[in-house]
Amino acid sequence: SFVFVIDSASDDIGFLESIQVFHSLFGSQPKQRANVPVLILVNKQDLYGARTAEEVEMALDLPKYERFL
Repeated sequence: SFVFVIDSASDDIGFLESIQVFHSLFGSQPKQRANVPVLILVNKQDLYGARTAEEVEMALDLPKYERFL
């Protein structure tokens, strides 16, 4: 299983880096990761200006992985 933590209040550069890491982990050969539990934790949502869970979901393009995650 995987736990992926993303800082919803990070600056744009840090946020983009997190997205790239996610895609490097899960974007290649998603069928090999099928049936592997994944928890995506969006932390620091209590801070002013933090991205919402929905914004993070769209940035990570999670619907694309729905069949595999």
